[in-house]
Amino acid sequence: RAKYMIRVTDLWPDVVFDFDLVKSRALRTLVGVVTRIAYKFNDGVMAFTPRIKQRLIGFGIPEAKVYLAEMAVDTSLFRPMPEVWKEAHTLGLPNPKDKFVVLYSGSFALTYDFATLLEAAKKLEGGNVLFVLLGDGEARGEIVEGIRRMGLKNVLLPAPVTDPEKVAKVINYADVCVIPLKPEMVTSTLTRPSKVFEFWGCGKPVISGITGDLEDLTHESGAGIVVPPGDAEALCQAIRSLSHEPERSREMGRKGRDFVLQRFSYEAMRANLVGVLDKLSSS
Repeated sequence: RAKYMIRVTDLWPDVVFDFDLVKSRALRTLVGVVTRIAYKFNDGVMAFTPRIKQRLIGFGIPEAKVYLAEMAVDTSLFRPMPEVWKEAHTLGLPNPKDKFVVLYSGSFALTYDFATLLEAAKKLEGGNVLFVLLGDGEARGEIVEGIRRMGLKNVLLPAPVTDPEKVAKVINYADVCVIPLKPEMVTSTLTRPSKVFEFWGCGKPVISGITGDLEDLTHESGAGIVVPPGDAEALCQAIRSLSHEPERSREMGRKGRDFVLQRFSYEAMRANLVGVLDKLSSS
């Protein structure tokens, strides 16, 4: 008999419940039951992060059936490109000379706290900090309106980019990358946005407004700064700190690249998956 395994990268429908998008108690109960059946009736479950693994065990899945299988990134694509600033005009971006570039790249999803990010941009107006928000999604209208209402001149919203090579070039254009999550996103403490591995792969330090799993990874790697979610002033202080200490910033970026190569490269993921599948086939 063929073995049946599922891979859990995010705790749906918990994210939907976090946003209170499902009002019906009966529907919540039904969805919860169906989800737990899917988690239970299989030969094994691959969990995306250690905290997801512990949550699944808490659901009653035997620990012997839950395997840790972490995310990976293409480190040959997402790599340091020191001279990319020379291509700024082809990316729709200005020459970054004399600017400290703070980048958010990825989905403009409702899980991300763009209000706090724009508030930080307002506090840093008049200096050399330039914010670039690259992406698209349901929060785009909110971002555009926020930039207009606040009269922000230090925030760029370039056209969305879908070509991964261009995304990697924009990441390399930045001095630091940010991942601001909304404080109410309880499930975000269990997982880690995949963009962090792209940022680290490109050798960029990451400032995260998050608690939980990504906080743990940041401290373990030494590749960034963690600030309290929703705290614009703390975000400003972290940005100022790295802008005033360029060597510290570059060292964090180097640590991020090394961390990804050792643990989150395709080669590392392949070795991990082979080990998981060997254990499953022999169980």
